[in-house]
Amino acid sequence: MTKEEVPDRARRLRRAKLMATSAVLGAVALFAGAHLLPVPPFWRGLLVAAGEAGTVGGLADWFAVTALFRHPLGLPIPHTALIRSRKDEIGRALGRFLEEHFLAPDLLVTRVKAGDPAERLGRWLQTPEASAFLAGRLEEILRGLVRAGAHLDLVDSVLPLLNGINAGLEEALTREVGRRTGRFVPLAIDRRIAKAGTTVVGGLIDALGTPGSPERAALDRWLRERVQEVPEDVRQSAQLVIDELKAEIAEPGTAASPALAGSIAVLVERAGAGLLANPVMRERVNAGIERAVIDYIVPWRRQISQYIEDVVRQWNPEQVTRLIELQVGHDLQYIRLNGTAIGALIGVALYLASHLSGFR
Repeated sequence: MTKEEVPDRARRLRRAKLMATSAVLGAVALFAGAHLLPVPPFWRGLLVAAGEAGTVGGLADWFAVTALFRHPLGLPIPHTALIRSRKDEIGRALGRFLEEHFLAPDLLVTRVKAGDPAERLGRWLQTPEASAFLAGRLEEILRGLVRAGAHLDLVDSVLPLLNGINAGLEEALTREVGRRTGRFVPLAIDRRIAKAGTTVVGGLIDALGTPGSPERAALDRWLRERVQEVPEDVRQSAQLVIDELKAEIAEPGTAASPALAGSIAVLVERAGAGLLANPVMRERVNAGIERAVIDYIVPWRRQISQYIEDVVRQWNPEQVTRLIELQVGHDLQYIRLNGTAIGALIGVALYLASHLSGFR
């Protein structure tokens, strides 16, 4: 609940309280006034029973609702002002409920599998908003890493991921080779070609991760040349990157991006398309997310629960009570209203039953 919503909720709560209180006062007036009405005894007794039972029902529910937030009439009656007196217990219960029913390992993994985050990630990466956002952030990160001389550390952290992706591409590459070679070339040949391609790529990835290798040195020079502090140099080197990207991944006729961030955006969108088109890659990404959930979120379940307990414990009891009352108090007033109406109906039913049975 935002600060802007507080006045509106306070007005709604006051209106609901006035309505419920008016219903109780109406029941009291009916009970008292029925004795003065010039009506036959049967109808007088019926109205008195309705007013009496409605008054009792409304007052009982007023006591129950009020006892949640404060002491009714200011009297320290036991088991009243429950939220204020049991705030810490509520925090503990909330933390344990979250730990046991929201952060349980089986439940988390089931939700991850049902949500297919890899597909969602692929679709999000293809949106212009995602590519622009990630391109801007990656451009800033690359410049900062090169200035700090830590860009090859980033390369080392990405290489295992590239190895995993490369391993998952063999089947997709076999199908693509088969589509290009035609049905007259045996499948075994297609597989050998695909295997050779992934082997070459794997060798290049390994070489990029080997300190002192020519490939790693060339990558270092390439990164340093293309990510510069001076904006003019960045724009010049960015055009070189764009030209190379266009030759390697862009479709014929695709216009080159005018900035380094634009070339990164192309890569982001292509990564999303590749993720959506490759079930093996999506399966690997989902498996990685599941493993991350198990390894990094599940062990922190108790800490998260304890954090919630500590936060609730530090809350001011009066403020907590007021916030909860503003949140749910409007609906609770209808309990009072319903209690008055249902009480009156029960009083009528009991009066009729006793009259028909001869007790009156």
